[in-house]
Amino acid sequence: MEIATAQYEEALLWCHQTFCTKLGVSDLLQSFQHVLFHNNAPYHSKRNLRLMCDAMHGKLSREQHELLYKRHAAQGTAISAQNATTYTCPLYASLISLLVSVGGELVGERMLCFSYGSGCAASMYSMSVERLPSYPADVLDQLASRAVKSVEETLQLVQGFEAMYRSFPFEPEEGADRMPGVYYL
Repeated sequence: MEIATAQYEEALLWCHQTFCTKLGVSDLLQSFQHVLFHNNAPYHSKRNLRLMCDAMHGKLSREQHELLYKRHAAQGTAISAQNATTYTCPLYASLISLLVSVGGELVGERMLCFSYGSGCAASMYSMSVERLPSYPADVLDQLASRAVKSVEETLQLVQGFEAMYRSFPFEPEEGADRMPGVYYL
């Protein structure tokens, strides 16, 4: 795990430095209202922002860092605070969390995004919000209303997914526990 963490941090700091150079700035937080990270827990966002702040400003006090975290990154962590690891969509989840948390106030603001892409495809980019996209405004309520499954029920689900792997042609089956309008892969 230490190697994976070191690789992530190296990719983040490389993208940060490259993006600063491209924009001709030394402090990205002056240019962006929000920072979204490819991460799976709020403490990852805190750590990522601390790494960026250390690179931009040197060592900050805990109070200074907490203030910057609340201002720039905390709104993007609502889904990751309620969810388990989501290897393929954490940046998307951060974006939806920000939309749910900030809503219409996001129009006219700029976001700094870091996508890890397993390191070799890591990138940092920005987005300017001209209008709000469609998003599930009740996503946090949906997450809070999830049904707890027993270990046995979970294993049955996993075995069902494994049985469908490489099954062509695949036709999804309806199930009593499936939510309407949701696609299951």
